[in-house]
Amino acid sequence: MIVFARAVGIGVALWVGAGALASEPIPVRVSEPVELMSIVFRLAGAEEYTTADGSAAYVRAVDERFGRFKDHEVVRVAKDLRKERGVSFDAVMSLAVHLTSGRDPALKIPAERARIDARWRPRDAERFLNALRDFVRESDAAGFFDEQAAYYARAGAGLSEQIAKRPYRAWMDGFFGVSPGLDFVAVIGLLNGGGNYGVSVRYPDGRAEISPVIGASAFGADGVPVFGDGDVGLIVHEFSHTYTNPLVDKHRAALLPSAERIYPFRQALMKPQAYGSAITMLYESMVRACSARFLARHGTQEEYDRQVAAEIQRGFLWTRRLADLLGEYESNRGDYPTLDEFMPRIEEFFEREATTMRQSMAMLPRVVRMAPANGAKGVDPGTAAIVVEFDRPMARGSVSIVGNPDRMPKSAGRFEFSDDGRSFTLPVALEPGREYSFGLNSVYRAGFRSEDGWPLDPVAVSFRTGE
Repeated sequence: MIVFARAVGIGVALWVGAGALASEPIPVRVSEPVELMSIVFRLAGAEEYTTADGSAAYVRAVDERFGRFKDHEVVRVAKDLRKERGVSFDAVMSLAVHLTSGRDPALKIPAERARIDARWRPRDAERFLNALRDFVRESDAAGFFDEQAAYYARAGAGLSEQIAKRPYRAWMDGFFGVSPGLDFVAVIGLLNGGGNYGVSVRYPDGRAEISPVIGASAFGADGVPVFGDGDVGLIVHEFSHTYTNPLVDKHRAALLPSAERIYPFRQALMKPQAYGSAITMLYESMVRACSARFLARHGTQEEYDRQVAAEIQRGFLWTRRLADLLGEYESNRGDYPTLDEFMPRIEEFFEREATTMRQSMAMLPRVVRMAPANGAKGVDPGTAAIVVEFDRPMARGSVSIVGNPDRMPKSAGRFEFSDDGRSFTLPVALEPGREYSFGLNSVYRAGFRSEDGWPLDPVAVSFRTGE
């Protein structure tokens, strides 16, 4: 069983169907080291740790208790490392799961031997941890954790219920063809909003603690995080990283040349999601296709289609094709007992994708003209509508216009598409001397789609009206 210092939570017996390999429970817990690291980076203003629902009682309690420590040394170090080394997102949680405790934080493994995210250099980790221990003592973090202990024990109920519904662990061991005897636990990141991180600890003797951090993006009236059927793909995604990332690393030499040809086409969507390199794109491509296979086996067709569409929207255009290829793997386990033995087929797949990437991009709709023009200055404030023209007919059921409402034009009527679906018109009421900005679609909202379902890549729009 995995050991989390002062971690509290609920153990849940995993549902096991016929032929399942094991009926091991996957516990759900709140981890004090995870909460401690999240608090520090929340104080540092890291956007990925400031998206939690500020009206939730727990989030308010954190802000009230620790808000006066925004100028603490550990917060300054966190800001420096974020700026200079890119320590953010999963790098923060990578260190968190390597800590022995949230009350006297130290590394479970010496820094030079630990497989912590490479953005943490050993000397940086030592400097940060020295300041973190001072922060724990001066803020009485232990006292706060004691006050929240009963809440922490209840916080895993929603995720536990979801995990109990489907055979995650049994499917993973069977699908990947290995049963590595890993210790699994799902950790809820109460301050992480929509952020989810597939992190783990691997010891020099081969033992491993697999502890993906699942962000609490919604809270119920009782303050407990809410999870639903829509989180199935997320759960299997984060656990599957444990199996897929080592496979990508093992076959890196063969996979990376193709990925480096593909990445520039999708870079604009990948980077805002913290996927800043071709190798990270490969990690995510594999785990997303594997998650789709889980839904094909243990979900509905609607869940499968929705998951695949979401991955394409986030930039992974090849998800359905890669998932189909993995379906061939599932159907030929006599030839391919493990996914590792199927990896040469994956290498060939990405080589084909690299060769045909321009054709794949041509399937996406594009904006060909806007009025007012994107980036225009001195736009007539009497302009009554924003008109967007596309290179092909668009689906007319929905749109996504995103951004800060204070910087968006005021709507003056209902939008409409032209009869041929190639033109979109939004009546607006503009003001003189204003800088307007908004987006057409985003990574997570893609109402603008072609008639055949392909999403418009996000388009940033801005213009300024004249006096």
